[in-house]
Amino acid sequence: MVTVDGEMSTNDTVLALANGLAGNHRIDGPSPELETFVTALEDLLGEMARAMAADGEGATKLVEVVVRGAPDEAVARDCARAIAQSPLVKAALFGADPNWGRILATVGARAGAKGWPIDPFQARVVLQGVTVFAAGAPADLDREALRARMRETRIDVLVELGGGPGRAVAWGCDLSYDYVKINADYASLIVQRPDGGVGKDDRVANYSPAFKRALLAEALKYIAQFSGQIAVVKYGGAAMVKEGLKEAFAEDVAILKRVGLKPVVVHGGAPEITKTLEKLGERSEFVDGMRVTDAQSLPVVEMVLTGKVNQELVALLNLRGANAVGLSGKDGNLVRARKAVHESGRDLGQVGQVAGVNEGFLRMLLEQGYVPVISPIALSQDGQSLSINADEVASAVAVALGARKLIYLTDVPGILESAPSGELVRQLGIPDLRRMLEAGAVTGGMKWKAQAILAALAGGVERCHVLDGRQPHTVIAELFTDRGVGTLVQATAP
Repeated sequence: MVTVDGEMSTNDTVLALANGLAGNHRIDGPSPELETFVTALEDLLGEMARAMAADGEGATKLVEVVVRGAPDEAVARDCARAIAQSPLVKAALFGADPNWGRILATVGARAGAKGWPIDPFQARVVLQGVTVFAAGAPADLDREALRARMRETRIDVLVELGGGPGRAVAWGCDLSYDYVKINADYASLIVQRPDGGVGKDDRVANYSPAFKRALLAEALKYIAQFSGQIAVVKYGGAAMVKEGLKEAFAEDVAILKRVGLKPVVVHGGAPEITKTLEKLGERSEFVDGMRVTDAQSLPVVEMVLTGKVNQELVALLNLRGANAVGLSGKDGNLVRARKAVHESGRDLGQVGQVAGVNEGFLRMLLEQGYVPVISPIALSQDGQSLSINADEVASAVAVALGARKLIYLTDVPGILESAPSGELVRQLGIPDLRRMLEAGAVTGGMKWKAQAILAALAGGVERCHVLDGRQPHTVIAELFTDRGVGTLVQATAP
């Protein structure tokens, strides 16, 4: 039930092996153990199927298609796969077009060819949880709000055909420009690596002259504008987990430095901290999106942030010639802190808030051509180590350095409207963001980002950007083109 383009290659294979070496008790018939095993295996294979679809050639979106109400399961499977595989549907989803007509036309074509008792006119189509067609007519909806949700990296399609028992799920992806480019010039784009493997050569040289002219003309305009400026980037979320995204981020920072900007990176590490604590048998507790850090878990947090995440990021950057230097807030008294208490009065443990930044130390590093990479661990006046929210550290560093831009990488497209629309907000002014906070429309981790953004703007930073770190090279796309991504928050009204 996975389809990228309807073709099957020699490596589309999954092998499940049981060699007995684990010495587990043999499951030889129906039992609770068998049910547990089947559930676990199905979950694993479903996860692998989704990952394969999301990683399709040139894919920018994972598409999950659910068909229910079909005459039987075989019909549901055929229709679900046909929708996920349709070039017209895939192209519409790439363009964030909620085109229910393409979907129903695909169902109608299959029903007509097979002679199935299905009337697409009576079907119901739901995209991203929004009904777009029902009772034989297009639904009344906020099209722009839905298009905003269609820009997300996962698209959910539901087609209800009637009252039959058949149900099926298929996974696919969108059809992007890159898919055509990769497969139109496959021999010149696929190259052999020194280790004997193969990789994709995605240099600009492989594009058409017209495309290169337009791209470079636009980018050079912004390179000139931002040359010599300081940009602070808070690195976190999905961009820290997937290897391809880690490499793309390191490339972005190296490019910024090469073209004359002065990047400063502040990183978090929540997923890695949670994973490490769980391995040690400790559970993480969060209050309003903030991790409670006791004296026992603080050394683990510091080890992960400063000893692991920071050094791995520095290595990735220096492999690309960025001349990065790893720091914690404790080095050179870079970040001074005081103990933080949640607004509810709850003690958060060894959690701090920024009391000051050693601006001179950072400027010295920048003037010497270094890229500071900062771990959010700091010392209090009495010498205690404190963990600080990386969003707050990034904001304070940007204010201290007079940075022109502050960029946050997250796991969402940007700042979203509250339910039910969930629409991406493209631009906000300070009053707009304050109203959203007061109304409770911004919660959890995004609440802390919003507060950090307000502090940065109040401190003189011109623009703050909240970007989707699940997409590669979003930092470059934001800085060097007119087609910005995510949410822009600025001091003046947009």
